[in-house]
Amino acid sequence: MRKLYLLGSSCCIAVGIHAQTIFTAQASVPLYIAPSTVFYADGLALQPSAGFTIMNNSLEKNTTLVNYTVNQYAARVYKFAHNTSAYSGYISMFYDDAELSGMAESMLEINLHDNTQWWSLGTSDADYTDNYVTSNAVNARELNELAIANILIPLPVQWGTVQAFRARQHTIISWQTKQEQQVKSFTVERSMDGITWQVVVANIPAKNSTQGGLYKATDLQYQPSQVYYRIKQTDLNGQHSFSNIVTVDAIDVQQVRMVLFPNPVTDGFKITPSGTDAVKTVTLYSSAGTPLKSWSQASSYSLSGQKPGIYLLAVTTEQNKTHYFKITKH
Repeated sequence: MRKLYLLGSSCCIAVGIHAQTIFTAQASVPLYIAPSTVFYADGLALQPSAGFTIMNNSLEKNTTLVNYTVNQYAARVYKFAHNTSAYSGYISMFYDDAELSGMAESMLEINLHDNTQWWSLGTSDADYTDNYVTSNAVNARELNELAIANILIPLPVQWGTVQAFRARQHTIISWQTKQEQQVKSFTVERSMDGITWQVVVANIPAKNSTQGGLYKATDLQYQPSQVYYRIKQTDLNGQHSFSNIVTVDAIDVQQVRMVLFPNPVTDGFKITPSGTDAVKTVTLYSSAGTPLKSWSQASSYSLSGQKPGIYLLAVTTEQNKTHYFKITKH
């Protein structure tokens, strides 16, 4: 078993607590942790196997998680404000018995969220007297949130692509899941400011397939300004989680900045942006939201080989803004 040296060892760095923020590393003053050096911050210890730098980031300690999990976890969690760079090495977490809420110490392991999903790091060392757990060796994973939990149970949903685009006076929202289990339903939510949310369509039955599923809903309320959408999934036990948030541009911005012609299309079409924001990529999707074809910047684009019907185009500009168009092929 590995021996972890903490406070009192010359290789350790101790960081004081300011409210819930444990430490902050400014971009101008990054924190560098040399290989095999133990960095200790109020119960969290990092021992990288390769040099590891934290910059323009902060770490908070809390009792509850930000990222949803079905796992029972200890009331001691750590959350970075932003994903770190890729980390390799060992992670240790200390805990108080009262924080375990009845969890068996022999079942404890460290779980890592990389801002996409939870990962089990397993356990290479544990001491139930000194109350710490050390992970197996981590290999090049970005750190976002860390928790001591029971052995990891997969999340009910693994999210795929979420999209929203205008169709006349309506908005079409489509989403894809990579896997579903024990999911009751989905709900589409809308926000005008990204903070306050309203239900658009509720109680869309889940397919609960290990292969995931494709879904689509329509927002019938006309909103000419910028609109935000997200999908809420609800488990059979009443728990819930959310997809990432997608944005639909204001209608005047979409019309002024970019023109697609002709539409309907017989074979080829062109995209003419106004201003200096040039087209970077164009992706063609089926009406169900399945990606079919992608182009880099070009003078014209061809739908040769595609069947007659209605398609969705996602046009991404050099300024990383995405505009959506419904296009019909004869």
